[in-house]
Amino acid sequence: MPNKVALETLALNNVDIVVSTDNKLFVNDIRQADSINIDSVDSRVAIEESTEAAQVSSIDTRVAAEETARSTDVDSIDTRVSLEESTEAAQVSSIDTRVAAEETTRSTDVDSMDTRVSLEESTEAAQVSSIDSRVAAEETARSTDVDSMDTRVSLEESTEAAQVSSIDTRVAAEETARSTDVDSIDTRLASAGSSDSTSIASLDTRFAAEETARSTDVDSIDTRVSLEESTEAAKIASIDTRLGMEENTTQVATLALASGAESVEVNFSSDLSMMAFYTTPAVAAMMRNTDADASIIIPMLVGEVSTTGCKFVFSDNIVGDNYKMDIIVTD
Repeated sequence: MPNKVALETLALNNVDIVVSTDNKLFVNDIRQADSINIDSVDSRVAIEESTEAAQVSSIDTRVAAEETARSTDVDSIDTRVSLEESTEAAQVSSIDTRVAAEETTRSTDVDSMDTRVSLEESTEAAQVSSIDSRVAAEETARSTDVDSMDTRVSLEESTEAAQVSSIDTRVAAEETARSTDVDSIDTRLASAGSSDSTSIASLDTRFAAEETARSTDVDSIDTRVSLEESTEAAKIASIDTRLGMEENTTQVATLALASGAESVEVNFSSDLSMMAFYTTPAVAAMMRNTDADASIIIPMLVGEVSTTGCKFVFSDNIVGDNYKMDIIVTD
């Protein structure tokens, strides 16, 4: 049997459990059950205490496990820190090694550059020496050329002297030949003088004959000119007559055209100031414009022409005020 304890008030973990005089159970002043259930309450309290004790034990176990895990983590962190420090030390060592290698390479490059500079200086010295040699060779060649030129000048001067002497000889020969020619010319002039005298007499005779013939020709020319003048006078009179007739039968006038016009009716007298026609005339028209880029418009005669006027229709509407129509009317 369970143990029974007679208590007025039971306090567990700040929880007051009281049984009243009328056997009512109060927990923290809250009625729970009759006193007959106190054993059950005791059992429950015992279970709660066991549970709390178990929970406390579990908490302690978990706290211990957490502390153990934390200790393990700390050891792991220490291990990782140690590894990181080792890695960094290795990297620093590698960097130092690479820096040393770079310095060695740079030193080698510097030595190589010094070697190349030395080679370049040697090459330049050799080139300068070669240039000096070539300059000396050029000066020697030039000196040889100068000597050759002097020799050629001397030869040219000798040749010119010989040519001058030859020219003098030829001039003397030419003068002698000219003197002989002059004597020959004088002889020929004398002969020609006699011949000229005879020729002059013959020329005078021919001139007289020519003058006689020219006088006859002049009379003939005067006659012909007179006939030509008469003929031209007759022709001029005929031309004037014909022009007068044309002026009386053909009349020309210009008509300004308005922009937008499609056709135009022309009155010969009032629109063109022409004289009256007694018979139906022939009419022709041409369009013109002062603008070189203007469109070409053709006037077309429509209907019948009368003695007083006619009508023209245009191939396109008139655009602008620069179009004019020249009208020719012939009776």
